[in-house]
Amino acid sequence: MAPRNGSKTAGERTRKEHQDSESTQRTNGTHQAKSRKQSDRTTGSAGSDKSLHPVEEDSTSGDRMQVDGEPESGGDLDEVAILKAKLAKAEQARAAAEASLAVGHNNEQTVKTLVKPPGSAGDRQRGYKLRYEMELRGKKGKKLYNEILESVRMYAIQAGLDLKTTYRNQDHQKLGNVFAMVRSVHPYMTQDRFPADWAAAAMLKQFLSNHRSWLRRNGRLETAGSQKGKRRAENGNDSRSSSNSSDDGDGNGGLPTED
Repeated sequence: MAPRNGSKTAGERTRKEHQDSESTQRTNGTHQAKSRKQSDRTTGSAGSDKSLHPVEEDSTSGDRMQVDGEPESGGDLDEVAILKAKLAKAEQARAAAEASLAVGHNNEQTVKTLVKPPGSAGDRQRGYKLRYEMELRGKKGKKLYNEILESVRMYAIQAGLDLKTTYRNQDHQKLGNVFAMVRSVHPYMTQDRFPADWAAAAMLKQFLSNHRSWLRRNGRLETAGSQKGKRRAENGNDSRSSSNSSDDGDGNGGLPTED
């Protein structure tokens, strides 16, 4: 009887150990299932968050290119600020280009010196045609020539020149004022191009000569001939001599344009 009881006890012990092992396996399986379930929930939550918040792509792989000097503000860019930055950059580039062009133009620009030709302006036989000698040809050149001529006339009156006397008898300071004002209004009349302001002086001589002729024609300027005639009449010369003197001083003759 004792051996059977001992054998039975050993068998029961074996069965119990087997049951305990199965119980442990079931417990472990339950824990593993719970772990997998928890992992699935975590993975699903991460996927959901990813779909709600997509990962921002690298700016170099997208269609949009980063502009130098452009403000970076992530996905919430201010378009007005970007446009202002681009405009400021373009303005800087334009200003730099204009400055470079101006420097190059000043370095390369040379003024051709025009020397006064012999003779007098307007003298067809021994003189020259002033506008051509000033190299103001064509419609634009003629327009500029007339503008300069008008300025010379206007500033001669403004400077207070004596319109009844010759160029040689004018006040030198007043002549200098006329030429300075002409140069200030017309950059083409620089002294580098026309030494000693000879072109403006030629215009002024023509103006003074023509104005004196007009005064003589209208009896507002006595000629040398008329003054001689008066003196002869006063001295008792005959009427013929007086008449000849009057004819010599009628002012219609052409005094040659003064040099």
